[in-house]
Amino acid sequence: MPFVLVVPASTSLSVFDLSTWTNLRPVFLPAIYWVQLFYGLVWISTTLVIVLAPLGNCATYLIVTRNDSSTSWSFDVNFLNFAACAVYGYALLVPLAFYFLIQYFGSSASLVCFWCMWGYSFFIFILSFVLFLIPVEILRWIIIIPIAVASTSFVSLNIKSFIEADLMIVVVAAFVLQVTLAVFIKIWCFPLTSDAYSMVS
Repeated sequence: MPFVLVVPASTSLSVFDLSTWTNLRPVFLPAIYWVQLFYGLVWISTTLVIVLAPLGNCATYLIVTRNDSSTSWSFDVNFLNFAACAVYGYALLVPLAFYFLIQYFGSSASLVCFWCMWGYSFFIFILSFVLFLIPVEILRWIIIIPIAVASTSFVSLNIKSFIEADLMIVVVAAFVLQVTLAVFIKIWCFPLTSDAYSMVS
């Protein structure tokens, strides 16, 4: 479903009325700004979900058939269900929890910025998970560690800018949760060889 930006009638009239062209910048550009922010939450999260399902299935297929090409294999739609629940649930609930936590400690924060920040942190996962098609387990772990650190550093450093007091526990919690997400996706969608065989048996 395409992302639709709803603009009030009074706003759209001032934007598209050529006799008031000077109103274009102060009215239209803020709307574009908000669309760009939600790009991280909506489109990057959705892209990650769509990418995880086929890549997870393909990775399982390559592991299972690498040594025994006669092994039967079928597409597992549960990869898509899991990816949607994990990614969307994490992208919506975790930023919401940190928003209320930071508000509780007396610092100001924007919930929309938190949602978009976590959404943009998923971008690096999309690129790296393509390499997980290589059916070498040690290589997958070598790839996931720096990717997880890069994503968590992005979230942690941005959260730190919202915290007015010395609350390193909040930054550490964000770091740990992001690493946990990366490892959880790795284990579930790109399983070990023995786990992959149990999934198709």
